Amino acid sequence: MSASAINVLLVEDNPGDIQLIREMLAAAGDDQFTFEHTDRLATGLTRLAGGGVDVLLLDLGLPDTVGLETFTKAYAQAEHVPIIVLTDHGDEALAVRAVQEGAQDHLGKGEIDGRLLTRSIRHAVERKREHRQLYLQAAALSVARDAIMITDCFGRM
Repeated sequence: MSASAINVLLVEDNPGDIQLIREMLAAAGDDQFTFEHTDRLATGLTRLAGGGVDVLLLDLGLPDTVGLETFTKAYAQAEHVPIIVLTDHGDEALAVRAVQEGAQDHLGKGEIDGRLLTRSIRHAVERKREHRQLYLQAAALSVARDAIMITDCFGRM
């Protein structure tokens, strides 16, 4: 496994969808992704609390929660982890609402292919990293009285 692999957590209760997503990520090759899944939101939230998850793929219809409440609970616990909402056919309005409330993307289960899935994951992770960096810079600038320079831990800009 490569050191830069993206750690994907899928919260999905349909075994067919789990297998399909697992195969799509494996087909990306080069150990670009690690994959784990759970079939309940409660178990997924416990896993998120353990850290090490780079992106969450979240079905909104689970045995222990349904609809926007599923996203809201996940986002409240793991605001720092990008969430991609997975929806069944006809749930477009619900998915758009989740994006308005903080999800990075939404994908219709019947429309996903490997290229779309991997691109969405990569973009979600990158957008979340950029958002964190902008937030850090804005926070630093808001409290500065004098000129400041932001560098990494080695003093590089």
